[in-house]
Amino acid sequence: MLTPSDEQKAKGFVGLSVANFEANMWPEFSQDSVNDKPHTFFTVFAVFFPACAGIDAGASLSGDLKDPVTAIPKGTLGAIGITFIIYVTVGLLAGGSSLRYASGDVEQYLVID
Repeated sequence: MLTPSDEQKAKGFVGLSVANFEANMWPEFSQDSVNDKPHTFFTVFAVFFPACAGIDAGASLSGDLKDPVTAIPKGTLGAIGITFIIYVTVGLLAGGSSLRYASGDVEQYLVID
C-alpha cells in the first residue's frame, strides 16, 4: 500500500478513502485568488472544454479518411465518450484522495494531526 508522506498530506494528498470522497462530493466553490470573484460551474467547466476542442481539430483531418461519412461520426462520438470517461474517472479519484483545503505547511499539518 502506498502511504503518502507528511509533506504530501500537508499539500492535501491523503490517500483514497470514502470519507474524502463524501466530503468532496458536492460543489463548494471558493473565491478566485486573482480577481476576488467567486468561482462558478462555468469557470470550473472551462477546464473540461479544451478537451473537446482537440477532438474537433482531429475531425478536421477527415480528408485523409477512406470512408469519412461513417468514420467521422464514429470517431468523434468515440473520442468524446472516452474523454468524458477519463475526465470523470480523474475527477472521482481526485475527489476521493485529496482534501478540499490544504495549506502545504508540514509543521501546521503535524500540529493539527
